[in-house]
Amino acid sequence: MTTQIRSIKGKFEWARLDDKTAEVVRALAVDAVEVDEHGHPDPEPSRTPAAADGAAGAERGGYVLVEASAGDGTPDVILIAAGGEVPVALRARDILEREGTPTRVVSMPCVEWFEEQTADYREAVLPRAVRARVSVEAGASLGWYAMAGTAGELVGLDHVGLAAPYPALREQCAFTPERVAAHARSSLAKTPKRD
Repeated sequence: MTTQIRSIKGKFEWARLDDKTAEVVRALAVDAVEVDEHGHPDPEPSRTPAAADGAAGAERGGYVLVEASAGDGTPDVILIAAGGEVPVALRARDILEREGTPTRVVSMPCVEWFEEQTADYREAVLPRAVRARVSVEAGASLGWYAMAGTAGELVGLDHVGLAAPYPALREQCAFTPERVAAHARSSLAKTPKRD
């Protein structure tokens, strides 16, 4: 469904992260379609931004949810998650950080709104110098290629015909933190090491 929504001129698709972000986007959106058919759990409150920060980020379509642990804050890899996929990205970040890979998580509830932001803002969230990226979408990965870039990897569900509660599908389709972390390692292997 998301691909069809994205193809309608003037319609915006946004993915639900938590109730506060949903309230903000509903207040702002005149022509938006909320997508949360997956029954994702809300992320743990301690792992999401303060209400004001999350609201401001949602207004921009995408924002840094959790920064990398590197001393200078520069990530080696960026995980870009839409709405309910954020918990999977956060757990993948935990895996990568334990391995010593500074990892940023970006919440991208509305790609269209993010693309309308200034070049400086987009660069601050998704710096061009960080080419190792993974998009995390519990739907078709079509449309995420621009965000992931040439060295990026896409984790999505690019097939149809399965029907089950989200937790069962997540396991059956390997839509797991471990798979996201594996794709991050693959993306890192395609990029030069930072000094």
